[in-house]
Amino acid sequence: MFIHNLITYTLGLVLIIGLFIVFTKQILIYKEITLRNGEKKQLSELNWLKKSGFFFLWFLSLIIGIIMFFAIIPYIKDFSIYNNNKYEVIDYYNVENVRHIKSSRKASSFDVITIDGIDYKIESATPIKEGDTVKISYLPNTKIIIDFKIYNY
Repeated sequence: MFIHNLITYTLGLVLIIGLFIVFTKQILIYKEITLRNGEKKQLSELNWLKKSGFFFLWFLSLIIGIIMFFAIIPYIKDFSIYNNNKYEVIDYYNVENVRHIKSSRKASSFDVITIDGIDYKIESATPIKEGDTVKISYLPNTKIIIDFKIYNY
């Protein structure tokens, strides 16, 4: 779940940056063009709608890129923790709530487990139920559970 989300956000960010560069190039670099009849025109003399459309797409890619950048920061922070297997651990806590979050994509369905008022994400089909006493190992920034153990008393 962690690696899947990290790859998804990274690819999205790379695509948005690519679009930003393409639209910036379309707006700024082509200042003068030569028409078929040999006449030269400045970009400002071209169709205003085409120019404003490129500006809108440029601005939209900038905004989406900024949002994607802030969405990927917790995954970047947790990557070294994930590689070194140095997870945060919560031991002997009762589960307050278990909710299933379903998406249209099968890979993005997960359960949300609430312990001490904090929500932690875990892959679907977990045997954890409300009231269970658990020990969980999780990533501190994304709150994704990597490992868990249920204690039966």
